[in-house]
Amino acid sequence: MKQRLILHIGTHKTGSTSLQTWLHFNRLWLRPMGLYYPRAVRPRAFRGLKHGDLRLAAMSEGRPKTNAPHSATGPFDALLESYVARIRDVGAPLNVLSCEGWSIRENHHAPRLARLIEHFDVQVVAFFRRPDHWITSLYLHRLRQSEHRETRDFDTFLKASQQQQYLTRRREIFGWWAEAFGQAAVSVIPYEPARPGFGLVSRFLDVIDAPNGLLRKLPLQNWYRNRSLTPVEAEAVRLRNLGEPPRPASRLAVLTEVERDQILTSAAADMQSICERYVRDGRQEMFPVPPETS
Repeated sequence: MKQRLILHIGTHKTGSTSLQTWLHFNRLWLRPMGLYYPRAVRPRAFRGLKHGDLRLAAMSEGRPKTNAPHSATGPFDALLESYVARIRDVGAPLNVLSCEGWSIRENHHAPRLARLIEHFDVQVVAFFRRPDHWITSLYLHRLRQSEHRETRDFDTFLKASQQQQYLTRRREIFGWWAEAFGQAAVSVIPYEPARPGFGLVSRFLDVIDAPNGLLRKLPLQNWYRNRSLTPVEAEAVRLRNLGEPPRPASRLAVLTEVERDQILTSAAADMQSICERYVRDGRQEMFPVPPETS
């Protein structure tokens, strides 16, 4: 019987770092319970919390401008084989690899990771956040993220074509993973932090069919959470990124009701298709009740 391997692919701004932190710092207790979360083979950031080395290696070799092994990871094939060897050597029945960057708009990852089905019974898991909340959270995150240091105002960011495309192209992205591993192997979890009873880690463990009671037996609970900027703080950070002095904001990072309705309307078909194909809890629509209060 093959070992099970869970590929947690994000998406961005759905608690991925929180989940990775929990898995990473509980790994010594999880392993005897039958769940193995390996350290990154080539860690670069986040203290090896996630498996971003596989993402860097695939993207470096997949983009025309680079099209060569990444200097920090080496060839993708060799790196992947290192992960396969680690998992097989440990022999745990349930294993997890996690990187939210695997759900980006470029199809570098699913085809290259597809060879994992030769060794493991693979399940792909992603969280899905309501698009209007996702776009606002992404903007606030990028303002203070070192690789972006966002300087655009919220209006400009909101209207950017790449953001609009991403809001309505998730079914295409999940489709790449379904092509690689089969539709039945892909599970999407609606991200609903304000819904009574929703817990990020517990929901993930339920979907991957982890051992019963595993969460209650571990010393480290789900304590890590990014603090979002307030709209006023966000504008101050944007001006600082621009190198400009503080001044009254003309537009804060808050959607108008018209903008919110437009986003949800344009993403409705995408959400419904994803719900019908990949959400496994029996619901008829992705978000039957508001998932967040802000």
